[in-house]
Amino acid sequence: MNTPETEKKLEFLGQLLEKNPELQNQYDAFVRENTPAQSDLTDAESYIMEQTGKLVKELEALDLDDPDWENYTPRYSGYIEEWEARRHLAEDMVTKVFDDYKTDLETCFSEGETDLALLRLVSGYDACLRANLQDAYDTLGDAKSFLIETMREHQSAVVRKMDTLVYPNRQIFSFTEALFGHFNKHHHANEDYLRFFEPLLLFLSRDRECAEQMERGIEENEIPRHHIPRLATELYKVTGNKDKWREEAENLFEADVEVARDLLADYSQSNYNDFIRVARQLWQAGRFKKELASFMFEHIDREQTPDFYKEVLIWLTSSGRTISRYKQLRDILTDKEKEIFINDHKMDFVFYTRMLQQEQRYDDILQFIQRHRDSWHLNKMLSTILEPYPKESFEILEHKILTTLETERGRSVYRQIVEWLRLAKCINHMEERTNRLIHRLYHWKPALPALKDEMRQAGIRSAGTGS
Repeated sequence: MNTPETEKKLEFLGQLLEKNPELQNQYDAFVRENTPAQSDLTDAESYIMEQTGKLVKELEALDLDDPDWENYTPRYSGYIEEWEARRHLAEDMVTKVFDDYKTDLETCFSEGETDLALLRLVSGYDACLRANLQDAYDTLGDAKSFLIETMREHQSAVVRKMDTLVYPNRQIFSFTEALFGHFNKHHHANEDYLRFFEPLLLFLSRDRECAEQMERGIEENEIPRHHIPRLATELYKVTGNKDKWREEAENLFEADVEVARDLLADYSQSNYNDFIRVARQLWQAGRFKKELASFMFEHIDREQTPDFYKEVLIWLTSSGRTISRYKQLRDILTDKEKEIFINDHKMDFVFYTRMLQQEQRYDDILQFIQRHRDSWHLNKMLSTILEPYPKESFEILEHKILTTLETERGRSVYRQIVEWLRLAKCINHMEERTNRLIHRLYHWKPALPALKDEMRQAGIRSAGTGS
């Protein structure tokens, strides 16, 4: 029985639909949900091929080798190299074609034809794979990659658009069936083809009914699951089949970083032996170290798996080069292993000297700095020995400042000198010598007003000058 509140809502929705044709079209498509199970798409394959051919023709008609300079609008003011201007023109020409393509997509959405819009997305990707652009001078770099990345952006925009729409599951069913059929007919040998559409398919499978239908479609069309590893596992999450999800993830975790992450997270909470097994397998295969090493390390039990703990920590310390990691590492290395590790990173001057600082090898640091006093990293290296070697640190800075002024000029040079002076002012018991150095710089002959200006801006003034 309708209440007054319900009647008001219906009246409001009726007026809303009447005043918004796009919403009316979405509603019309939605209420046909329970009509006989006849696809809205009479011949999806022909539609894809027709739209693909049209876009290929438009792309291949572009002459990127002889652009129309009259239509060129610089991206920014100032001098622009000709090659960069040519690239901008080429990108604009391709973008113009895709702008028209995007308009057609939006028309489909506005008319409630979500399935047709998605098929146009398939035709757009196919066109990117097929089109041979006239780009003899490689103006776009890798033209094929540029086209695919452009289409990837359009797919992201489609997903965002669909998140604001209401559409019947029937349209999703017809689209996924068409996509899988198209893949089997034309792209079954291309392992990356369906992987491109995974973000879209993951979005479409958030609804349990769609997820179940998509799983049936994968099975019936014999879609190789390693082509869509993330989707193949996520479908079982949506349908709530934890055992089947774990089984699928076990088969696919080397194929996708998110599948690997999810499986590791699951085992880290439920089964340590399985966690270590999967982590070791990924590690030995060289898969996803950058993405997953920190997570693995956080969940490795040092007592149960000391060798793997050590191996992962060495990699993390070497790749990240942070002292916090080195402090963890030094506690589990032998003296010999520690020496080897430190020397292996000698070319990273800052990390090397900071590791020596942790070992309190200040004399080694001083000798190293004296050999590399021309390094851009002088300040960071010196900061490790200011306390044990104040006199030597000051003399290195003073020598660096004076020799630089003898041979170099310019604001950038003076700013660097100011940074050296800042560090000198931090050295205990060197205040008097630092002040004398500042005074000398203020009264340098010939005068250096720009240097004095940089020093004043940094709050470094000569004692007794008042300036």
